[in-house]
Amino acid sequence: LKGEYPDFITADALIIRAKLNLAGEKNRNALEDLLLSTSLRKNQAHIREAERIMQSAGVILSPEELSELAGRYSESALLEILLKMHHGHSDRHTQVAGEILPGYFRADSLRRGSYQSPFKVGIISPLSGKYAALGRSFVRGAYVALKEGRDKGISNIDLVVADTKASALESHLVTRKLTSEENVDIILGGISNSSTVAAAQVAQANRTVIFSPVSNLEGIDAIGDYVFQTTVDYEAEVIALARVAVRELGLERIAFLAADSRVNREMELMFRKEVEREGGIICLADYYQEGSTDFKENIDRIRSSAPEALFIPADRNDLVLIMPQLSFYEFGLQLLGLSMWDSSNLIYMSGKDMSGAVFPGETRQNHQRELYLSAAALVNEPVENVNNFEVRGYQGMRKIIDALYMGFGENSTVRDRMRRLLNRRAHPFVRAAGNEGITFYTVRNGEKEEFLTYKFSLPRKK
Repeated sequence: LKGEYPDFITADALIIRAKLNLAGEKNRNALEDLLLSTSLRKNQAHIREAERIMQSAGVILSPEELSELAGRYSESALLEILLKMHHGHSDRHTQVAGEILPGYFRADSLRRGSYQSPFKVGIISPLSGKYAALGRSFVRGAYVALKEGRDKGISNIDLVVADTKASALESHLVTRKLTSEENVDIILGGISNSSTVAAAQVAQANRTVIFSPVSNLEGIDAIGDYVFQTTVDYEAEVIALARVAVRELGLERIAFLAADSRVNREMELMFRKEVEREGGIICLADYYQEGSTDFKENIDRIRSSAPEALFIPADRNDLVLIMPQLSFYEFGLQLLGLSMWDSSNLIYMSGKDMSGAVFPGETRQNHQRELYLSAAALVNEPVENVNNFEVRGYQGMRKIIDALYMGFGENSTVRDRMRRLLNRRAHPFVRAAGNEGITFYTVRNGEKEEFLTYKFSLPRKK
């Protein structure tokens, strides 16, 4: 096990070690050996032997332990067997939409078999448990898009909804059912990162397209070429922020603080290039590990670089921790952010610490909300207390309908259509430059106020 050997030899050695661990009553260690072994070797005889040993081990795991093992050994052929042993795998994981949201869905029009249906769309979302309200909002938004499509003459899409219970384990199981038994053409969802990753792995393995318009975890689409996600492109905001900081605020020395990720490092380079073009400098770029809660060392390093301003492209979860610590350590300077800062909840919780901060508004979200409300009114669907999940469900289903019906050719696959649709969107810099510009806000006395509107000026044609 310590040497460099072919996978099948290492897999056999792990089986031997699993037996030794069982003999020493180290059943949990034996289970991990078996999972790793069947990740390395897919031979059926090998898998049957590993399953037999696992059954004899009789290890009982908590949901948290199961989730951890599912993440670490996602390639193991034993994983699904282990999940079924612990999770009480039910034959009824999916339902037609009419059974999920009575009053929003007419079961007679959505049940498979009521018409010829060349396309079948699956939705994975938590419909029970503590996140059920968000999951139902997501499905409701998707239904509005589907109903809008039918109002325009598209009547041959069938909808099958699966309840993930906000569990990565359940998401794994129901996605397998959608792909292998329901034979869906494409899957929409999920709404949490862990559930989406679990579903994406299954969908990729079964060559079924999956599209998540909600999950914001970086790199989910790197799981494979059947996996798609909507990512927010902040390039226009970063460029505009750099220009506002130097031109309008007169800042020369700016520090950068963000979670350590590929996207944030690329963003720092983009911001640095634009600041330097305007005559300023980035005096320090500092990074913290994802999940950090103590930022004292980061603050000390930033303070020593003597900046006039600090740009923090972080989300609300990090900002509610960073802002109070900046105040506690008495580090007062001009704060700069992106549209992620344009959150009423964030300002409510950290308004005092955000005083004077400058950031662009979330115009995209407001525009998308208006589109959703217009569509709901068009199809006579009552909506109350619209939330982001409802809007994203609508957006996601709209993109799927567009991909299926926007004339990419009858012989093109669903995967090809989805890729072409998502690659065809207009560049955000061009959109912002050609329209009304980007509105920036600041915070005074715990309230958001309009600061200025920055309009890009495109270079003249020669």
